[in-house]
Amino acid sequence: MADKVVLSNSKGTAVRYYHKGGLVPNGSPGKTGSEKSTTQLPFGSKSKTTRIGGVTAIMAQSDVPESNLIFNEELSGDVDGSNITFALSRVPASDTDILLFKNGLLQREGSGNDYTVVGNVIIFNTQNIPPIGAVLLATYRIE
Repeated sequence: MADKVVLSNSKGTAVRYYHKGGLVPNGSPGKTGSEKSTTQLPFGSKSKTTRIGGVTAIMAQSDVPESNLIFNEELSGDVDGSNITFALSRVPASDTDILLFKNGLLQREGSGNDYTVVGNVIIFNTQNIPPIGAVLLATYRIE
């Protein structure tokens, strides 16, 4: 079976090791090996592939600027079954640039829907109050 190779390219250098189709935990392969190839990727990143026995290591350094996306941020505020107001750490680029999840379910933005946004504040509809211990996560774009 051929090794699967997937690049992880997030804020600098990332290493993923694959052997027989499965991800090998970090630190499992040794640090020695022979260089197999160097490739220029279309979006301006450089990668180096190293084989260590039957394991393939990929290192990628991105030349792409830091993302303007915030992923899976936990909203701040008391999740006590009565609070409807929560905060994001940054102000979204627009009200429609937010994916908000309550216990894994995507919520709908807008008056009469699940929540509204004012600046960096999320206000849940009184018919959609997060229950005690609910997990509230947001992914959103910033300017």
